[in-house]
Amino acid sequence: MNHYIQQLIEILAEAEANPIEEPNYGTMSYEEYEKEMMKLEEGKQVSENSLLNVSYQELPPPEKLTDEQTKLLLEAILNALTAKGVCICFPRNNAPDKIKYTVIRNMFKEGFEVLPGWVHDFCSGYCPGCEFAHYCNVWQEHYTKEEFDEERKKTSNDA
Repeated sequence: MNHYIQQLIEILAEAEANPIEEPNYGTMSYEEYEKEMMKLEEGKQVSENSLLNVSYQELPPPEKLTDEQTKLLLEAILNALTAKGVCICFPRNNAPDKIKYTVIRNMFKEGFEVLPGWVHDFCSGYCPGCEFAHYCNVWQEHYTKEEFDEERKKTSNDA
C-alpha cells in the first residue's frame, strides 16, 4: 500500500506544480471584471479527475490507511487543491486527519467548484450534522448538551 500511496502523492504533486492562475481583478476593465464575476456565479463543478488527475475510486478508504499514510495523502491533496484554486479550511485544527481525509475524499465524488478566493469551511450552520462537531464548540452557543445529543441522534437516524 505504501507504494500506491506514494504514486498518488506524486500525481497530486504534479497537479500542485501546475497551479491555475488567479485573476488579477485590479488590472481588469469593468467589463472583464463583470465577466469573471458571472463565471464565479455560475459555479460549475470541475471533476476531480480533470482537476487533480486522481478520482474518488483511486483514493483508498480511510480505514485502509495508517495514520502516517493518511497524513501524507491529506497533505498532498490539500496542497494540490490549493494550487488549483480550491481553498480548504477546517472548522478546528484539532480534528483527526482521518476525519479530514474522509470529508475531503467525499468531495471527490461531487467534483469541485474552482472559485479563487472562495474557502470551503465545511460549516453548514447545522452543528448536529457536522463531522467536526466533537472538535468544535460552536454548537454550545445554540444547544445544551442534552439538546445537541438528541438532535445528533435524529440526524444519524435520518441518514
